[in-house]
Amino acid sequence: MEKHHSCLNSRAIIEYFQERDPEQVPRLFQGLGPEIENLPDPLEFLMEIHNWVSSEVMIRMFRNARKISGDEHIAFKMGFESAARKKLGYVQRIILFAYRNPRRTLRRVQKINDKFNRNKRVEVVETTRNRAVVRLHWFPEVPAIPDFCEFNKGIYCGIPTIWNLPPALVEETKCYFQGDEYCEYHLRWTKSYSLKEAILNFLVPWRALNYTIEELEKDKELLKKKFNEVHVLNMELQEKLAQLLQLQASLQESEARFRNLLEHLPGVAVQGFSTDGTVRYWNKASEELYGYAAKEAVGRKMTELIVPPELTLGFGKMLARGAKATHTGELVPPGEANLLTRSGSRVPVHAIHTV
Repeated sequence: MEKHHSCLNSRAIIEYFQERDPEQVPRLFQGLGPEIENLPDPLEFLMEIHNWVSSEVMIRMFRNARKISGDEHIAFKMGFESAARKKLGYVQRIILFAYRNPRRTLRRVQKINDKFNRNKRVEVVETTRNRAVVRLHWFPEVPAIPDFCEFNKGIYCGIPTIWNLPPALVEETKCYFQGDEYCEYHLRWTKSYSLKEAILNFLVPWRALNYTIEELEKDKELLKKKFNEVHVLNMELQEKLAQLLQLQASLQESEARFRNLLEHLPGVAVQGFSTDGTVRYWNKASEELYGYAAKEAVGRKMTELIVPPELTLGFGKMLARGAKATHTGELVPPGEANLLTRSGSRVPVHAIHTV
């Protein structure tokens, strides 16, 4: 299953509920399917922005969020909150450090989108100092629901707040989910130049830097934890490998003993052959009984050595039955036969076949 969304998106949903109704967070994970349900810790996975999930998972999370909250507009609110929250997160820091203002951010919105989504193409039709027109071209082969549109509208609405500006006004003039070719947003934001805002704009990068340091410390602890987990798994793997090597050695020793037993079994001629009748094994008793040395017999067909012409058809049926027995467990019954020796004479044998 293809992964179209960074878990930054699922993290935005989870954090929204963690701040408002943390007891409901487990309900967000209900019915997400084996992609998530088979994980040892779904919460940890869905909070890690470097992980990716399918569109199906995000669709179910948005539906769960609507069901839990009873709010049909919660996708917009979660999108807005992910951009406008006072504590700067990963997205805000990327935007703040790289692009400095809403206009520059929107000019590079496709690059930002590509970091976290693979389900649409973003087209910036127009940008000025305080307005922009943006189109979202959704990929038709990727499942999507209107919540995706609402979530993005919320994000665009919240972008100016990163620089302590009022939220943008977002007017959707076309909507892919209502039959249009794409979603088109007309954005407007205001910019004032008060001394207070100038000071705040100066202080915001320092606030972002402090939060970045905090996040790096958390990441360091997470990496340490993951390293310890990997170390434990590596030790367990080495132990399993040692056990497998020991088992392999035991099997080889057992096989060697068995071959030695067959090789020196007195008076019992043993041949091993594949399902096409090619000889793979020929013990000493076979050499004595039929007159062919093992090096002469191995690699040749049984019908060239000891199976007489009148038994060739029956031998072929026996081979087919033996091949079938490898899948069904059906046994090939024993029987009496007069087989050929190297000299051309016949020798009566009681043949027992095992698969």
